[in-house]
Amino acid sequence: MADFLISYGKMQPKERGWADNPADRGGETWNGIARKKHPRWGGWHLIDEVRYQPGFPEILGQIAELRDAEREFYREEFWRPILGEQLPQAIADELFEASVNCGTGNGVRFLQIALNLLNRNNALYRDVEVDGRMGHDTLGAVQSCLVARGEPRLLQFMNQSQGNYYWDLMLRDPTQEEFALGWYDRTRT
Repeated sequence: MADFLISYGKMQPKERGWADNPADRGGETWNGIARKKHPRWGGWHLIDEVRYQPGFPEILGQIAELRDAEREFYREEFWRPILGEQLPQAIADELFEASVNCGTGNGVRFLQIALNLLNRNNALYRDVEVDGRMGHDTLGAVQSCLVARGEPRLLQFMNQSQGNYYWDLMLRDPTQEEFALGWYDRTRT
């Protein structure tokens, strides 16, 4: 089934290094890890150690210990909760990326909503509870959906659900429109 390093390798370039955009609700971020949401992440002390050195923030990419801490953070915080190793690679890639950007619970909800919309009112397989938790029922529905509808269709519906999330977020808080194009790029299969 899916390999974490493949999914991580596809997701990582979308997170784009160090940033401290005042409009970003997460505040300071390193490759998508938001300091406000994850203040205890071990990489922050490495960043703080070089913050005032020449070449900051570009030099961050050269710190092997920081890259290792980042990779393990993503494995523990996002990959394991979505049971990525039990999914086909393309589904794991999409679910992992959505979970990193929107939270694991939301990423799994996008999948669960897509599964329920594709099952023809329980004719192809049973609805799953949209609870944001990956479990046996959701994994089983993924397999049934892939047989009945195919991988491209499931990916398309997952992306649509993620896109709807972004639209709702921007409609509620117009300051987030600054991120519209980047978010749109994440929802194209």
